[in-house]
Amino acid sequence: MSSEWDDLFLKAVFEIAFFPDEAQPHVALAWYQDRSYVQQLVDAVAELPLFTEFRLAGPEGEQRAFSGVEEAKRLVATGRDDTVYLQDGPDDERLAMVRIEPSAGSLTLKIWCGGAVLQRHRATLFDQLTQVISRIRAQLAGKAGVQFGFAYPVHDLELGFTYPRPRPPRRHPSIQIYSVMDFFDLTFHRSGHEDAGLDGVRALLGSERPAFVTQSEAEGLVVLRWAKDAANEEELARGASAHEVWLSAQLPTRIDGPYNELGDGAEEFAGDEAKRPPATLYSGTTEIAYKAVLVLPDGGVEPQAWQQACDLLAAGQLPGGEPVKQLKLIAPLRAQALALAPRARGHGFAGVLYPADDGQLWDPDPPGSWSSPPRP
Repeated sequence: MSSEWDDLFLKAVFEIAFFPDEAQPHVALAWYQDRSYVQQLVDAVAELPLFTEFRLAGPEGEQRAFSGVEEAKRLVATGRDDTVYLQDGPDDERLAMVRIEPSAGSLTLKIWCGGAVLQRHRATLFDQLTQVISRIRAQLAGKAGVQFGFAYPVHDLELGFTYPRPRPPRRHPSIQIYSVMDFFDLTFHRSGHEDAGLDGVRALLGSERPAFVTQSEAEGLVVLRWAKDAANEEELARGASAHEVWLSAQLPTRIDGPYNELGDGAEEFAGDEAKRPPATLYSGTTEIAYKAVLVLPDGGVEPQAWQQACDLLAAGQLPGGEPVKQLKLIAPLRAQALALAPRARGHGFAGVLYPADDGQLWDPDPPGSWSSPPRP
């Protein structure tokens, strides 16, 4: 197996909303008490090639080995609001999983696939996800619909996914910002459910997208693919990057992380920074030193401060012997920090910061994978 796939997972999330009982419209439906609903979900998953990977089923912490679809249905259809699983192995070894999270009035369905299992299904996994949610929609027609659905790549399920991000990076409270698949249930959003939002969905589907994004529709389910399939990590990164730009332009989002609206990164201090000449500031915890320099009108740096900074960088320690792992310069203004950064990095400095009015230091070109150069 190629090392490219060792820690790569694809994770899909479908939020399914049940229609309330007309006789009690304000009471959330405890649909899971009817075991046939969860059994139907298992039937839909069992039609997928991915189902052949699963060996264990049951509520969280009580998963047991099963043989055949009927036994799997018996193990997961508890009649309670238990979170239940289908998975390929023990929790600390699993590479594929279906997680069913029932609650009154709704259902969250999560499908994870990674490592060697993803390698086996990488060319068809997008089709399998479309198939399973299409089948579930058909099973639940008139009773529930898909409020939203998406799929996105991650490393080790927890570490996120590296791709070129816009400045500043954004996040959405419900939808994964770097999804590579989107699912829109037009039938649900045309309904009278309180969470339906047809105008918003129409606006999303009518907005401009890159030419490589494909759109398909069948029986009222619209699927956007931001990559051809799960086989190429470069394609996934391209799609993830484009999706973040697209979704941020269409829906309210928040800045993701310690950045400002320009995309500058806030310098995060350990709390023990103090003046330690010739360093303007030094942290013994991080072993990072900071040196303020004066940028002259011609773009040059005041020679004495520059030489002190270069000498400190070359020494790798303060006069008292304290180690300096990184040395960052501080310029008076943002534009000066941007202009000085290429020269500074060429000499080995870790970056050039500038102070805001409140004293916070900002990096106008922070470390990371970015889809565009710093804003001027």
